[in-house]
Amino acid sequence: MQLLQKADIVFYDALVSPEMLTYCPQAIAVAVGKRCGEHSWKQSEINTALLDAVKQYPIVVRLKGGDGMVFGRADEELTTLREAGVAFEIVPGVTSALAASAYLQKPLTKRGQARSVLLATKAQALTSDASIVAHADT
Repeated sequence: MQLLQKADIVFYDALVSPEMLTYCPQAIAVAVGKRCGEHSWKQSEINTALLDAVKQYPIVVRLKGGDGMVFGRADEELTTLREAGVAFEIVPGVTSALAASAYLQKPLTKRGQARSVLLATKAQALTSDASIVAHADT
């Protein structure tokens, strides 16, 4: 919350709860979320906007719903920032699968029975290795 309270500009995803934006009323809020069937920013546009923002504002926040490192485009954004020499900090979120498990008080693994957790998405990569799923012990 502290970064949101200090932010000058916040680029936020469609999955971000509107309540989160109440923590940064002083910031410019830019919706860059993607929703199927609706107009959305291209990833290259988001990357460019982030680079432009760091030149203009002291504190730029890229706010993602849940854990941006799972099924998100974090790698593309991080690569863009690294290649431009931009220093950044990642504040980890909570993956919905883990949050739901905790809320329901049902562990996702159990010693001696389930040693791993598989998170899958309907979206497909340009190439896929089905053997990863075939060998999962979940």
